[in-house]
Amino acid sequence: MSYTHKRIAYDQLQSTFSVLPLLTPRTWFNNEWLLIKHLIHPGTGGHRAFVNELYYWHPMRSDHPRWPYLDRQQQKYFFAYSDHILKKLNLSSKLDVPSTTTTGVEYIVVINRARSSRRITNAEELLKKLKVRFKNGLNTTNTGQAIELPSKLRVYPTVYDFSRDMHASAKLMRQTRLLIGVHGAGLGNMMFMRPGAIMLEVSGIRCDYLSVHFGTLARMNQLIFREWVQTNGFGTGSCRKEGAVQLNIDEVVDLCDDLLQTELAQREAAYQQTIRLIQPKH
Repeated sequence: MSYTHKRIAYDQLQSTFSVLPLLTPRTWFNNEWLLIKHLIHPGTGGHRAFVNELYYWHPMRSDHPRWPYLDRQQQKYFFAYSDHILKKLNLSSKLDVPSTTTTGVEYIVVINRARSSRRITNAEELLKKLKVRFKNGLNTTNTGQAIELPSKLRVYPTVYDFSRDMHASAKLMRQTRLLIGVHGAGLGNMMFMRPGAIMLEVSGIRCDYLSVHFGTLARMNQLIFREWVQTNGFGTGSCRKEGAVQLNIDEVVDLCDDLLQTELAQREAAYQQTIRLIQPKH
């Protein structure tokens, strides 16, 4: 079977699967009968359906009884899927280097989508404040003593708009310790981040229910997930999913600092949890 997508990223993703094609509803399966061994099913009901049949028009929070439950097999398959793509892109596995002994630099990355209404309006200001806070690496909150030097943790120099080149995007994600972005905006690329890394999703007023989607993927990927929700400005109506987000810069920078301190303390545990996940049970 063969088919052509208009988006370059789809073709790049497809090229990593040499044995079986990646099938989507838009391919129509060439009107052929298929015997399917494994099925990745994103739900039903519309073109934006997502995991476990949770939709944008069904607001849910993490304490909701239908918040997706992730079993071991789901997480194991997801890890194998993302690591397979990394291998085909000639990038190292997420487990090749234990996260506690990583020798290269890791980044704090702020992402924004160019020419999109769903974006962080003051992303450049956030980037500037992050560079000031972490210019000397990661310091202890109380004493200011460096616990990780700039050679280990830096702020990525520019606000990143994910490249049409999947290799470039995946390579950056392999070096990302903290990813910050609005709902959408390329957050799906966190599938290439190492276990225990952090994803911070920022949402507009009354849009906190959106976090169920990328929050589920983050947990599936063994990441630390947090959400920041805008509380100032307009907000008497419903969520404007396609609207812009105005950050409280100082509040977000403080949250980033707290998350990085947490990650440092939990890094080894996240790595070992992933090892146990992918190893066969005896």
